[in-house]
Amino acid sequence: MKRLNYLLLAGIVLIAGVGGWVITQWIIVNAYNPIVMTPLLSILFFGVAVYLFVQGRQVLKLKRRERTRMTPLGAFRVVVMSHSGAYTASLFLGLLTSQIWIGAAHWEIPLLRTNALYAGLNALGALALLIVSIIVERWCVIDDDENSNDQVSHPRPMNVPRRATSRSDSLLP
Repeated sequence: MKRLNYLLLAGIVLIAGVGGWVITQWIIVNAYNPIVMTPLLSILFFGVAVYLFVQGRQVLKLKRRERTRMTPLGAFRVVVMSHSGAYTASLFLGLLTSQIWIGAAHWEIPLLRTNALYAGLNALGALALLIVSIIVERWCVIDDDENSNDQVSHPRPMNVPRRATSRSDSLLP
C-alpha cells in the first residue's frame, strides 16, 4: 500500500479552503443563509481520532509480537482507516478554515461569528484526526522499501503450523 502523500494532503486543504471560501462568499453576497455549523462534528472527529489511536496501539503490539487481539487483516483495516481519515480530515480542515476566515471577515454578523467559533472547534477536531492518522499510518509501516533501490526483498515464509496428527495416524485404512 502506498504511503500518505503529504503534498496531496496540503493540496486538498488548500483547494477545499479556497472552494469553501468562494462558495460561502457567493452565498453571503446573494443573501442566502450560510451553512450553519454545529459543534457536534468536533465530537465525531475527536471520537474517530481516539478510536484510531487505540487501534494503532494494537497494531504496534502486533508488530512487536506482544499479546493482542489484532490480526494482520485488522492491521490492514487500520491502515485503510488512517488513510481515509487523513484525506477526510484534510478536506474538512480546508472547508472549516474557510468558514473561520469568512466569520472573521464578517464578525459583526452574529450567525457568522458563531459559525466561526464552531468551525474553529470543528477544525481542531479535524486537525487532531489528521495528526493521529499520520502517526498511526507511520506505526503501520512494515517494510520501508524507499531506501533500498537495487535490493530485492523476499518475503519471509509464513509460520504454518504442522499437522496435528501424523499421516500414519490417519483414521482411513
